[in-house]
Amino acid sequence: MKLLLTGGTGFIGRELLKHLTTHSVTLLTRDVAAAKRILNHTDLGNIDYIDSLDTYNDLNEFDAIINLAGEPIADKRWSAAQKQRICDSRWKVTEKIVELIHASTKPPSTFISGSAVGYYGDQQDHPFDESLKVHHDNFAHTVCDRWEQIAMRAQSDHTRVCILRTGVVLGDGGGAWRK
Repeated sequence: MKLLLTGGTGFIGRELLKHLTTHSVTLLTRDVAAAKRILNHTDLGNIDYIDSLDTYNDLNEFDAIINLAGEPIADKRWSAAQKQRICDSRWKVTEKIVELIHASTKPPSTFISGSAVGYYGDQQDHPFDESLKVHHDNFAHTVCDRWEQIAMRAQSDHTRVCILRTGVVLGDGGGAWRK
């Protein structure tokens, strides 16, 4: 398969890449040199690095897209500027991907887009699932809700959209374990 991956240098993305070695992966990253340094210690197969989607008119060449892009949410204090970086780093790339999917005559069959359990907000002891109507004004919910709404615009008869709501990520060498 030919895949477009965003967020490949993040903790989840790095682990995912280890399982995609038999696929052709195009990795969108803000800094190609830094991404190559971060990922150089592992044989990750065939990866093409790009730093922008602006050279693409469509996404016809990709079978699937995995969108994990985003400023790390727990690395810094949530100042107004940091909150804006968290939002922009998720929403803008997702908007561009959706725009390119719509411009495609043979769009990717699957678009997996990240989100988080922060979508649900603090539910105390109430059980919750995808049918829960959440009405929170907290930051995590706002980020995730808009991110998901943007991604869902790509849904069509040709492209299935899957929202990946991750929880707190634990693991050797990163995630919340390190914090």
